[in-house]
Amino acid sequence: MSQADINNAKAKLNAEGIDSIKSELKSKFDNNYTILEDSFSAKDGESSSSVAVNQEAPNGKATLKMTSIYSITAFENNSIKTAIDSLAKEKVSATNNQKIYDYGIKNANFTKFNGSSVESCCEC
Repeated sequence: MSQADINNAKAKLNAEGIDSIKSELKSKFDNNYTILEDSFSAKDGESSSSVAVNQEAPNGKATLKMTSIYSITAFENNSIKTAIDSLAKEKVSATNNQKIYDYGIKNANFTKFNGSSVESCCEC
């Protein structure tokens, strides 16, 4: 078994089931959260092969075991509302009889998530 065989098996394991894993993670959040689709990540953990590199596999079969860490980020809608409210106070004035009736959270779109920052767009 070559290192390339192991790398190919890892890639195949990583590709299989990603959509179902992402869906499972997303199902952990209820409607009180907005999920950042771009935040989904998968990181390889430990892996072990039943056959060492450059050794022949008995009966041509080998087993690769691997752990992976999957994550996704979500914001609580009340936190989004608080942020929008804070920003909107500068624009919306009670003296002009202006009020916010809908924060547009269900239409919020967060993009370009890189782990430390995120851009947002909201069609209100």
